[in-house]
Amino acid sequence: MKNLLLWSVIALVLLAVFRNFGPTTAPSAGLSYSEFLERVEREQVVEVKIAADRKMTGKMQDGKAFELYAPEDPRLVETLIANNVKVTQTPPETGFSLFGLLLNLLPVLLLIGFWIFVMRQMQGGGGG
Repeated sequence: MKNLLLWSVIALVLLAVFRNFGPTTAPSAGLSYSEFLERVEREQVVEVKIAADRKMTGKMQDGKAFELYAPEDPRLVETLIANNVKVTQTPPETGFSLFGLLLNLLPVLLLIGFWIFVMRQMQGGGGG
């Protein structure tokens, strides 16, 4: 029983560490695409970063952050530039992520640890 408690505590500590060091995002205003375009035309949008998955993040004139996913709009960049919005394209994320690897391996490691625990308990024998 002590062993199970120890493994549970270790798992909880690992999860807490992963949550604290994981990606964090500031709260942002959720906008619809049409509302976003209205604000662009009223020149309330200062800058926009467009990711490969069409996720757009940026800043308003009042300093508030926003994020939204844009539909396919071939005139979007033209509209942004015409309304003095600084536009940047972020490259797609590629490469190795240690955090992603650990996050994917964590359930497997927990299952292996549980299996080892059960096997050790079974070897203890059944005294009677």
